[in-house]
Amino acid sequence: MKSSVKLFSILIFFLVLSCSPLDKKSRIVKKASKSVRKENILIEAQFPGKLHYFILKLRENEKFDIVSGDLSDFIARQTYEAGFYKFDGDSLKLTFLKEHNFNRWKEVGVLEKKTNTIILFRQGTYPVRLEIKQSLNQ
Repeated sequence: MKSSVKLFSILIFFLVLSCSPLDKKSRIVKKASKSVRKENILIEAQFPGKLHYFILKLRENEKFDIVSGDLSDFIARQTYEAGFYKFDGDSLKLTFLKEHNFNRWKEVGVLEKKTNTIILFRQGTYPVRLEIKQSLNQ
């Protein structure tokens, strides 16, 4: 009986997570950047945290988008940001589209090939280490 209650709780948690709404600004950004999401994904990197999550998708034609969320609220909220990227050696330069920048991220990241991760730096807080889950170069 207890295991079925746990299973039901886990299913409800993932249902709420999958239905988590975007905030108003993110909805506008996502609608305006529809063409970005049509491009094929070259690299997808994720931060699988317990209360926070980040998903970075580097797409063809040097476009990217970042989806992030916070599960610590009663209703999980997602944000969506998009722009252009460029690699310079192991450095990743992000240029956010003007209306897409929430000023959460610094415009530079680092690709660590040895650990298969991308490190993004956040404004005023800790860096985020994203594990590369998909790469066309692998």
